[in-house]
Amino acid sequence: VCALYWFAFFKRKRIHYIWDKEFIMAVWNVIDHTEVSSTPTTAITKTGLSTSYDHMYLLVTARFEGASAKTDQIHLDVQLGTSSSIDTGSNYTWRYGARKATSATVGASNVGAFIRTGACAVNSDDAAIFAQYEMWIVNYANTDNYPQLIWQGGRQNVSSTNDEYFVGFGCGSWANAGAVDSVKLLPSSGTGFTSGSTLTIYGINGDPS
Repeated sequence: VCALYWFAFFKRKRIHYIWDKEFIMAVWNVIDHTEVSSTPTTAITKTGLSTSYDHMYLLVTARFEGASAKTDQIHLDVQLGTSSSIDTGSNYTWRYGARKATSATVGASNVGAFIRTGACAVNSDDAAIFAQYEMWIVNYANTDNYPQLIWQGGRQNVSSTNDEYFVGFGCGSWANAGAVDSVKLLPSSGTGFTSGSTLTIYGINGDPS
């Protein structure tokens, strides 16, 4: 009896999210999901995304073609857009910190045509290895501020050799005070995404009611 009482209490108060599936569904909403089926795919581009949520969350698994060795560091670059149009101009800034060798490294750009994130798995890696990255664009539909992207993730490899792995975090900004409804992911070099790479885009409601 006591157990049933406390279960009913927690569910009514929405204290434990696992017991309230309806609560989770109201907060996290899948806007779009893409899985690459053709190798190589030069870019993943999504336009006309919903701007009816508070925040945008991107979950990426990526592997690139065109590397000549495991030590090739091919980064995942991001471009944003509004009104279903990707901005390819020099309107982005970015910073990151990472570990890809025996010592830490940093990267930065004050003016560029993309936001650079982490290095991804490449065709020289073992076949089942994909990099994993998550990204947030907080208040992505806000038209008062420049959109800010924050990210973290890595490329894990069965190796301790310099440049054959990568783990990092960073942030970037897009100099456009428009609601973000378009996202493009592309490799910094190489020929494109390997089949099996994915992008899932979520819209997050700040108010769970």
